[in-house]
Amino acid sequence: TSGSVSAQQLGQAIAEVGNVLRTFRVPVTIIPCDVRAYEPIKVNATAAVFSIKNLTGGGGTDMRQGIQAALELRPKPDSILVLTDGFTPYPAARLPIAVIFGILTFGNSAYALPPNPPWGKDTVIEIELNS
Repeated sequence: TSGSVSAQQLGQAIAEVGNVLRTFRVPVTIIPCDVRAYEPIKVNATAAVFSIKNLTGGGGTDMRQGIQAALELRPKPDSILVLTDGFTPYPAARLPIAVIFGILTFGNSAYALPPNPPWGKDTVIEIELNS
């Protein structure tokens, strides 16, 4: 929910969470994050994701804070999906659980692509939005 994430990107991120719920049929915890992590939101159904109206945030970006908040959840998550425009500091090393970065891009636009996480492209999925 950082200030650099557009309404279109945020909408796509919500849609991606809905897809995770629809595909895997497991509860998901959303942690809004800009320079800090905010109160987690637990969702159990696709409809619940799309009923979320306002996600807290809007400042700078440090997804490490959201990742750390996810690592502190109980029970611990099986994996962490970070949906971001990619312009964020990344953790210095791989973490003890799977972390996948969904980078929301604008495809053939004039926007520069963000740097990928330092662990390699195997942790990155580019999610292309229509410009």
